[in-house]
Amino acid sequence: METVTVCGKQENMSRLSLSERIVIECGIYQKLSLGKIAKKIGKTTECVSREIRANRTIAPGEHFFGNDCHYAGECKTKELCGKDGCSRRCVTCREYDCRELCTRYNNTPCVVLSKPPYVCNVCVWRRKCKADRAYYNAQQADAMAKR
Repeated sequence: METVTVCGKQENMSRLSLSERIVIECGIYQKLSLGKIAKKIGKTTECVSREIRANRTIAPGEHFFGNDCHYAGECKTKELCGKDGCSRRCVTCREYDCRELCTRYNNTPCVVLSKPPYVCNVCVWRRKCKADRAYYNAQQADAMAKR
């Protein structure tokens, strides 16, 4: 089996097994650091980090009228287009895209996804969050990695 040095550590080039992926998923639910998870499976922290980000499952968020703005559901703004007397809320307009006109437009992804563990599995806000979410499931990750 071929080995490679990653960040000063020897690492096998073999793919992760389903049992190793299950350990990763359990570690996420136990809120362990990526380093502790890596130790349990004999891999580097970088390997675990790459695995989670590459094989997580993305769940689309709730987009009011197909609009990905965080404020779309409660937005009451009217007349961004400049038409006087327009009674329609801009978020429901079919003529103009309020995302191009509104200064409040915000579709920034959740910060949870940009830092370890890079998934929403244990986030306390995951049930109420309207942003796109990501989850790590060992069996789905294994199937994606095999494809």
